[in-house]
This record gives sequence, C-alpha cells and structure tokens, in this order.
Amino acid sequence: ESLARRREHNQVQEALARNLNYAMSQEELRSIQQDTRITRSRLLPQLNASLTGQAMDDDLAGQGGDRSISGSLGLSQTIYAESSFADYEVAKRSESAKAANTDATRLDIIQQAAQAYLNVLVTQTQLEIQKENLKVTRANLDRARLRYEVGSADRSDVFRFKSQLGANRQEVS
Repeated sequence: ESLARRREHNQVQEALARNLNYAMSQEELRSIQQDTRITRSRLLPQLNASLTGQAMDDDLAGQGGDRSISGSLGLSQTIYAESSFADYEVAKRSESAKAANTDATRLDIIQQAAQAYLNVLVTQTQLEIQKENLKVTRANLDRARLRYEVGSADRSDVFRFKSQLGANRQEVS
C-alpha cells in the first residue's frame, strides 16, 4: 500500500511541476508579495544621507585652493498617512487573495492528478479481472469438452462456454 501511495504522490508532484497555470500563479503571487513589501517599506523609518564635496583649483583660487566637504544625515518616520496605510492594507489583502487562489489551483491539480491516477489503477484492475475471467472460461470450456466426451454433459455446455469465451475475449481487447 505504501508503494501505491508513493507512486500517487510522485504523480501528483509531477503534475504540479509541469502545470503552467500553477507556475504562473506562483510567479504572480511572488510579484504581489514583492509589491506588498514595497508598499510596507513606505511606512518604515527612512534614512537619508548625502555627502557633497567641493574643490577649487589652485591656479584659479590664487593661494591655496578652497576645499570643502559637507554632509547630512536624516531620519524620518511616517506617523500617519491614511493613503499609505490604505495602500498597504489593499496590498496585504490582494496578496492573501492571490495566495488563496494559488492554493485552490494547487488543490485542483492535486485532485485531478490523483483522480487520473486512480482511474488508471481501476482500469488496470478491471483488465486483470477480465484476463482472469478469460482463464476461468477457458478452463470451464476444457472441462465441458471432457464431460461431453465422457457423456456426463451434453453439447450445449460446450457451446455455452465457447460463447462466453468469445464475450470474454471482446472485453479483454
């Protein structure tokens, strides 16, 4: 039983790996997640830095050239920006919806792959049953011929099993 489960699991994993709709859905989800991170970053503290340098040529300045460097560092935090918070909330909900959609796609693929695999197993089992029925009918035909030859049965039994053998052959084909 565990071998059958492993086979089914492998079939399902292969179906997921090869399904383009699922791959596209995963890529869209990753894109939406990135958008959510960008939208959230607008609500986080912002650090700004700048550095400016200036140098004057000695020939132009006369005596000793001027040199100066100035820099600044700033930190800002958004305390309240309704539109930024709303954008972030929309992005989170959009991400949740896409994640649910991706999961639904995944589950649909799993169900379809598992159903297809089970259908193959059922068909194989039915074929084995039909083959076994064919063997049993052949054995019964041989017995009916022997009984007819020794006189314990009439010819109708032989004809009945010949007819049954033809029907079984059709079912196996």
